[in-house]
Amino acid sequence: MANAALAMTVSAFIPCLLFAALAPESCAVLNADEEASRAFEEATEARVLWYGIDRPADVVVTSAGGYPLDATFYQAVKGAVTAAGAVRAGGVVILAASLSEGVGSPEFQDLFRLHADPETFLDRTTHSPEVHVDQWQAQMLAQAERRAEVWVYSDGLSSEELGSLYVKPLASPEEGIDRARTMFPGECSILYLPEGPYVVPVLRERRGQASPPGPA
Repeated sequence: MANAALAMTVSAFIPCLLFAALAPESCAVLNADEEASRAFEEATEARVLWYGIDRPADVVVTSAGGYPLDATFYQAVKGAVTAAGAVRAGGVVILAASLSEGVGSPEFQDLFRLHADPETFLDRTTHSPEVHVDQWQAQMLAQAERRAEVWVYSDGLSSEELGSLYVKPLASPEEGIDRARTMFPGECSILYLPEGPYVVPVLRERRGQASPPGPA
């Protein structure tokens, strides 16, 4: 009977385990059973790549995590948003993405045409009850831009197209690194997050446990 009850508890908990793997901070742990709680923790640790850092970096170089997330700008934004959590205020995020399928939906593209810059976008969306299709991703990018500049290297969109999307176009990632070094004379700290949105950078003091090395 006890095993049957445990099986029922874990079965009911499976949706939360799956959600924990994708968004661990948003899923509350149910304390109904010790085994289920332990399963939650294991699922979270197995899926999410926690990357400990001692301090925010001057520059974060990242990607969109490969196909399919780097196929459109809409999806690739997730890499820049994640990197914003590891960069210093006033720093630079360098994002490399294919963008072979373009910007995204027509509604997503219209958001950039209707709002000249990130601050205008955030001001209007904050004070308006109207919600647009695909607004969320543009809003996340605009919020990231409040913390740091976002530079993008891609062979899928032209410099003009990238320039209209609140980001600065790059001819190569190396160009971005060289340019960023001039912004931070002396010792410029650079953090590489090649897995993009699949990595969660966390300050070690917040994570409270041993973690991989921080910025180089």
